[in-house]
Amino acid sequence: MKKIWKFPLAIPTTTIQIPYSGRILCFQCQFGIPTVWVEFNDGDQFKKNERLHIVPTGMPFDSSWLYVGTALDGQFVWHLYSEPVKREIIH
Repeated sequence: MKKIWKFPLAIPTTTIQIPYSGRILCFQCQFGIPTVWVEFNDGDQFKKNERLHIVPTGMPFDSSWLYVGTALDGQFVWHLYSEPVKREIIH
């Protein structure tokens, strides 16, 4: 079985702790709050840190970051990137 959790994000950077099997499905603004939805295996006892960066259109960002998605929020357009980090298992 799988589950999906949602995580609200802060601008510009947030580190979230997600199940180790987790993967980001979607990035959108919900009620004006940048949010990601993460799918993972139910019963996954290990976690990992995921460092996420929200970049406004036209702003510079680190070229090593990996694109996740884009969200519209009224007049704003946010682009979400994941920072490659060494994966550590958190108990």
